[in-house]
Amino acid sequence: MLRAAQDSDFTFLRGFSSGPRDERLRAQIQEGRLLIIESLEVPVGFIKFYVLWELLPFMEVIVIRDDHRGCGIGRRAVREWEAQMAAKSFKLTIVSTQADETAKGFWHRVGYQDCGSLALPGRPLELFMYRDISTAVDPKNC
Repeated sequence: MLRAAQDSDFTFLRGFSSGPRDERLRAQIQEGRLLIIESLEVPVGFIKFYVLWELLPFMEVIVIRDDHRGCGIGRRAVREWEAQMAAKSFKLTIVSTQADETAKGFWHRVGYQDCGSLALPGRPLELFMYRDISTAVDPKNC
């Protein structure tokens, strides 16, 4: 279900937004920070992540095409990403969402707990959540 993005995914990824600039998107693909979410071997979304301070995986964004939402693809992709991070000996993962978005409910449903927020001038409040993945379940069994 998850695979590393490749140069051939550029057009698919570009179709989700006008940013980042083309050269930055290509760099993110090369850096291995983009994962393609597939359903029946067809790309339906992506995950962009970083590892902060070399010890804390941070999922910056998960996007699922509208016509594939609500059927568990996002939850399974998150669990698979967590399993990949746990396999690399990480113990926690973090995510964030804006306080004015509905994603907070999704993150709570998949087991993330609030751990802080960031308020920047002129921007919506950013909420941070974490999950202990040290006892992560195999995503094929959820």
